[in-house]
Amino acid sequence: MRKLFSFLFLLILIGVIASPAITGYFSRSKHEDFWRQAAEKTSSTLQVLETKVGFLSSTSKLRFNPSGKLMAEFMEGFNGSAASDTEPPSLTIESKMFHGLVPFQAPTGGDPSLAKIRSTINFTLEGQNFDLPGYLDTTYDLMGGTNFRYQVDQGSKEVNLGLKSAMVDWGTLNLNIDMSRDEKKVTSNGRFDGVTANFDDSEFGIGKTTLELDQSKSKYDLWTGKATYLIDRIYGKENGFDQALFELSQINMTGIADIDNELFSYDLSMGASDLDIAEAQDMSFDMSMLVKNLHAPSLKKLQDAGRKMQSGAGAGDMTALNDVMQSVNTLFSQGPSVQLEKFLFKTPAGDVEANANFSLPPSDGGLNPFTVMMEVKGNASIKIPRILAHRMAERAGQGGQLTMLIDQGFLIATGDVYVIEAEYENAQLFVNNREIPVPFGGPTGF
Repeated sequence: MRKLFSFLFLLILIGVIASPAITGYFSRSKHEDFWRQAAEKTSSTLQVLETKVGFLSSTSKLRFNPSGKLMAEFMEGFNGSAASDTEPPSLTIESKMFHGLVPFQAPTGGDPSLAKIRSTINFTLEGQNFDLPGYLDTTYDLMGGTNFRYQVDQGSKEVNLGLKSAMVDWGTLNLNIDMSRDEKKVTSNGRFDGVTANFDDSEFGIGKTTLELDQSKSKYDLWTGKATYLIDRIYGKENGFDQALFELSQINMTGIADIDNELFSYDLSMGASDLDIAEAQDMSFDMSMLVKNLHAPSLKKLQDAGRKMQSGAGAGDMTALNDVMQSVNTLFSQGPSVQLEKFLFKTPAGDVEANANFSLPPSDGGLNPFTVMMEVKGNASIKIPRILAHRMAERAGQGGQLTMLIDQGFLIATGDVYVIEAEYENAQLFVNNREIPVPFGGPTGF
């Protein structure tokens, strides 16, 4: 028995002594694999610039190079023209990895783990280097799960944006992401104390922001679950004026995705308790919509084909385009519907209300524009305060057009509101029981 205990003690001692080398190798390979997978999913490339291996810690330097059609469009939008001669944008990730099952040197503490990594990120754009504030801590726990924590302290920096420069002030940021061992379960929560950008003539800002996320990856590689965002305030104003150009307060958005028997659904709700735009004050909005019965396998194929075309790998390739069209064909084959369950826009002049519902019957996947026009069914209802409709028409110089719509019965006065009731079926559109011709050609395939 004594020999057994001695052997076990020796085995544990060897494991503790050897653990820095073992976990060091694990952390380096896991770190590179994470960024390599991120590069593959975004059609980008990854360069390993530098790796230094030590016994208790190691360092690495990686460069993440976004590429493809999407990045080219981004650069063209940023510059106003294509910028093939400039240095492409990139992210440089410098990391220090702390080895050992109990890495006492790690800044996040010496609790047992397979690996602890601290990273800083530098962003290069148009030849300028921007050190992203804060740092990213990554922990691989003993059960194989992963925790990411991005933390930023309060700070400020002057940023040159071409013809303009701005003093950017930001608050603290704490973002936590937990990922399961198989990377199919993700939970996240975060809080950001806001950011402001002060230009010579104007100021823009985003207030306190919180995030809650709980999602799982389905067998179709689509994420399901719930995500909630809350933003205290978004605003813009000109210096020297008390009244804001625009201001939204208490913004909320919740999205819930689900898959049941190959049918994908998405429920979205969003709103703002206070909305001011120039002279229009004391407004708010609240809306919710539901998309149901999209064919999940086709949605996955559509995402893959779209990503391929965006990356440039399939740009101009008829095969990729055919993949997109075929996926669209089957995506709507299971009787999909779109419901605007609620739209409420409150103004001092009264409330604008709307709801709508559109659906297609199940099909064999042989959809084309003609069959869609023939088979889709829908209805919509809109109510708008009469005083608001006239005020908006007068400001737009369209008072005569509004009068014509009223005379023709497309706007019906009911008390203090105008009402629009629309129905569509069998390629016939009726607005307040008046038929509107629907122009379309004969059957043509996607």
